[in-house]
Amino acid sequence: MQRIWLSSGERNGGTVIDGISALEVESAKSANAKCPALPARFQPVHLLNQIWIGSSEKAILQNLGKQNKASTIWTYIYYGKEREFSVTSIVAIHLQAGRVMAVDISHSTSD
Repeated sequence: MQRIWLSSGERNGGTVIDGISALEVESAKSANAKCPALPARFQPVHLLNQIWIGSSEKAILQNLGKQNKASTIWTYIYYGKEREFSVTSIVAIHLQAGRVMAVDISHSTSD
């Protein structure tokens, strides 16, 4: 079972989704009013580049490349320019036994 949180930060005006977190949880942890289950019509959730809960370490390596140090949390950071804007993107992936267990992604632009 997955839990998914979408966020909209102050930096992007609070009107655009600029972050997503996903976590695999035991099915025994039932949904509740504060954290409802994702409706079946919206499942399965995935990103176009095969990075998501359940993805293999191999898929992460193929899409994002190797990390410099050994860890169960792989972090990828991008700082750059897009036209006249500064762009920051961060992807953090928690691996366990060669499989993605959690994903945190954020993206922001500023002038």
